[in-house]
Amino acid sequence: MIVQQTATVRSLETLWIEHVRSLAHWENVFGPATALSSFGRMYTSIANRPRWLLSGQAKQCFLNATAFALVRDDVTYVEGFAFDPGIPIPVEHAWLVDDNGHVIDPTWDENRGTSTTACPSKRISLPR
Repeated sequence: MIVQQTATVRSLETLWIEHVRSLAHWENVFGPATALSSFGRMYTSIANRPRWLLSGQAKQCFLNATAFALVRDDVTYVEGFAFDPGIPIPVEHAWLVDDNGHVIDPTWDENRGTSTTACPSKRISLPR
């Protein structure tokens, strides 16, 4: 007789919520994990890589995303946690979101992250 495991496969969203709540539990004041737990949202739609997007330097996601957000009016800078299929836990990451809510990642290869969650920032505007 073959017995199938009935273990429930938890969704990435469930894993993220548990991860952020455990981090927020250890924050004594309002911090990043508490902000994500309270105001974060899931981004699961990954945009095709736009023609204007040049790949940034590996492991420099905050710099890469900021550089584009400072010079483009059609994207919003976001920070949060992302799921890399090769790593079993959410990792801190920064990327861009276009006007349609699609993730544009200047650091990771196209569609590498399976879902992301973040608190979007306000659009950055500089005097010209």
